[in-house]
Amino acid sequence: MSKILDYMELLNQVDTSKIKPLEHVTELTAPFRKDVALPSLDHDLALKNAPDADTDYFRVPKVIE
Repeated sequence: MSKILDYMELLNQVDTSKIKPLEHVTELTAPFRKDVALPSLDHDLALKNAPDADTDYFRVPKVIE
C-alpha cells in the first residue's frame, strides 16, 4: 500500500497546469442508429424455432418455486 501512495505522491508533483482536463481517455463517440420502426418477427416463425412451445407461447423452465 505504501508503494501505491508513494507513486500517487510522485504523480502529484507533475505539473499539469497546461493540460486540459479530459472527460474520457479516448475521443471515440458511440455510433447510434436511427430509431426507425421495423416489422417484428413473425409469431409463427419465432415459435417454430423455439426449443419448447405450445400454440401461442414459448415454454421455459419454472424459476420461482
